[in-house]
Amino acid sequence: MGKLKTLFSNMSNSIKETYKKFPITIIIAYIITLIYAFGSHDFIRTFEKEDWLFVMIIWAIGAFFSETFFSKRKMKILGGIISLGIATGFRILLQSELQFEEVLQRILMTYTIVLPLLTLYEIIKKSKLKVHEYGLNVLSNFGKCTAIYILANLGIVLVLLIFIELILDGNDFDILGKTLILLLGGYYIPALINAITDMTQETGKFIKVLVMYVFTPIVIVLLGILYLYVIKITINGELLHNEIFFILSLTFSVTIPVALLQKNYANSDKLNKFTNMLVCLFIPFIILQIIAIGIRVNDYGLTETRYFAYLLIIFEIVFITLIFVNKSKYLDKSIIFATLLIIFATLSPLNFQKVPIISQTARINKMLSNAGSFENLTNDEKNECKRAYIFLTRNSNQEYMKKKIDEETLEKIENYVSEYNNEDEIATEYSYIYVNNVLDGLDISEYSKIYEIYKYYSSEEINYSNYVVSNENNQVNVTIDLQEFMNKMIDADKKDNTDAAFEKYRLLETDNENIKVYLTNFSMSYEIYTKKTSYIEVSGYILVK
Repeated sequence: MGKLKTLFSNMSNSIKETYKKFPITIIIAYIITLIYAFGSHDFIRTFEKEDWLFVMIIWAIGAFFSETFFSKRKMKILGGIISLGIATGFRILLQSELQFEEVLQRILMTYTIVLPLLTLYEIIKKSKLKVHEYGLNVLSNFGKCTAIYILANLGIVLVLLIFIELILDGNDFDILGKTLILLLGGYYIPALINAITDMTQETGKFIKVLVMYVFTPIVIVLLGILYLYVIKITINGELLHNEIFFILSLTFSVTIPVALLQKNYANSDKLNKFTNMLVCLFIPFIILQIIAIGIRVNDYGLTETRYFAYLLIIFEIVFITLIFVNKSKYLDKSIIFATLLIIFATLSPLNFQKVPIISQTARINKMLSNAGSFENLTNDEKNECKRAYIFLTRNSNQEYMKKKIDEETLEKIENYVSEYNNEDEIATEYSYIYVNNVLDGLDISEYSKIYEIYKYYSSEEINYSNYVVSNENNQVNVTIDLQEFMNKMIDADKKDNTDAAFEKYRLLETDNENIKVYLTNFSMSYEIYTKKTSYIEVSGYILVK
């Protein structure tokens, strides 16, 4: 009991110290927690809809960065203010319809990845620990705070369930949810920040047992399975499994950290050699990763995912190399290298969006050049053109494709995609739009009567340009051009801006100049590349002057 009390006491003191070091970050976490614990449903919906949650998260990333790098209170406050300004600026710019939206999104991606990486680098640097020593401390801290969090959750759930059942007669279960939210934001998030920043606590024997006798055997078995797989495909002459790259990447994320954690206990030459052997056993799989991703790129061209796969391979090579350089002394520099890779992938002319577009367009042109025209392509080549075209239309920036391929050929490929869209899962990828807003903020003074629309839904393709709506008793019937509204919503869906578009366009003209239709609910599922509708649902009001 005394040890448990000491554990709780140490964690409590550590969180207090964490608050002193990162007050702005903790306050942001508390604000978000209070909003979700005590805010009304409408307020929370508005908070999310208006992107204020987005602002708070981006603000927290910047604030944590500045509070890590600066020790003086004034600099932390200044960093927090600048971070808030940057977060608000991102919100304003992303809500505006700008020509450089894709560039802005890449800048935002850089900001949200690079800042945490640099923050982590500074934390490790300030800890004056080697990467494997830092990792062991984080694992130990994480285990302690998570154990306390789970125990607290179990205790709170038990006590509150009994209280609600006996004292409140089984009513108001919201108390339980709100209390658990308060525990999450009030304790666990600060405890996690403490876990990655406070390196003063002892790791204990339990972590050693976990690393040496639980994690290590799992890694050995995992590597053994992969080597058996290599032997199997070599003997049988099988092709590589489609998911092999993902499996190998996952293996890297498990094997290498465990090998690094072992270095904390490598106090003998034999154990040290065993630790290095685990790292060496993974090296052949990097070659297998290169082969696997090379086959996919050769067959289907470069995509954003495959672009990042190449970057991951480069990072793995550098990371493993640094493990063997001067006893892992410079391993923390891998974080800087990862930062540079992210900056290259997002902000350079050869970014993760541009290079795949060039690659897929080149594939189409190569096939067309060899065949002479689209009609002369084989069925397999036409399907490859279809795949490339589908990928390119998924990107909002299609200007490059239009410059490199003539309009007539593009039209032929598009017709082929529409005609044979059911033959390929990629070609039948659907998007779902759902917006729901009550009758709010509409001036109805000029209308004498309001009828609620009988809720319409359809799973068949019909003529939406002359879409008839009526009330439940068929007292009033009007025709609207729902197709035009749907097209606007589809365009907004590509920009992830359906709520704003719904607010702007939901008051529809009808075939009667004295009647308008005001939508309160709209949902649809449509095929991304042909825009064919598979499902639609409409509800709202008919307004009569």
